[in-house]
Amino acid sequence: MLYLIGNGPSQKNIDWEEYKDKEWWGFNAVSLNTVKPDLLFAIDIEVQAGIVEQEYYKTNKVAFAEFDTVPIEMWDMMKMGIGEYEKFHEIRKDGDTEFSVQGSYDGKECFFIGINGDYGNNIVMYNNPKLKNLFGGMSALGYAIENGYKDICLIGFDALEYNDPSNVFSESGLYKYKVDYTEDDRVFQTQQQQFLALLREYENINVYWKKPLDGLVKIDYNVLNYENSEKWILGVGHPSEVSL
Repeated sequence: MLYLIGNGPSQKNIDWEEYKDKEWWGFNAVSLNTVKPDLLFAIDIEVQAGIVEQEYYKTNKVAFAEFDTVPIEMWDMMKMGIGEYEKFHEIRKDGDTEFSVQGSYDGKECFFIGINGDYGNNIVMYNNPKLKNLFGGMSALGYAIENGYKDICLIGFDALEYNDPSNVFSESGLYKYKVDYTEDDRVFQTQQQQFLALLREYENINVYWKKPLDGLVKIDYNVLNYENSEKWILGVGHPSEVSL
């Protein structure tokens, strides 16, 4: 069993000691946890930058959707040609041998993120077109399935299980967590539709909730009812956003 532990409010009920000897993957600021995940997923550029700046990747495995690098010697040359941004971030430490250039989703910020290539094998990149533009939790679920996991338990995915999109780290000031995810927020709805798309695509896997009283409960795709959401197509996105 692989455990994916999200950052919803129900995460507060977890006894982390229980997962010391189990394989589990986590997300974003759970990197600060005493018990570290076997693999940490970070989708947003701001979060990736924070994790690298903490040097978390030197002792732990991380998964980034895109993180191509070039030699550190190209830093100054590339910096001269990046154009204009509202904010420019440079994350570089002694010993860094390569770096990645990333732009924020709104196009207003640019990040130069240096890493020490001796630890580059700790950075897992996944670029399966089918998983393009999935949110962190859904990227992890898709990545797990594509890598042969058949039994996967979701914990702390409150947006999917309880229609509660809040995040235990939203008031932490870490990275750029969005505080006001609401049921009307397209991000919240899209996450639910991505979940349904994955369950439709991969029928021969078992995905579970972990209930406080009932233990593992297998998720039945046919009884999930998410309203007010446009269907998500893996590798495509929302049909209404696709140029024909």
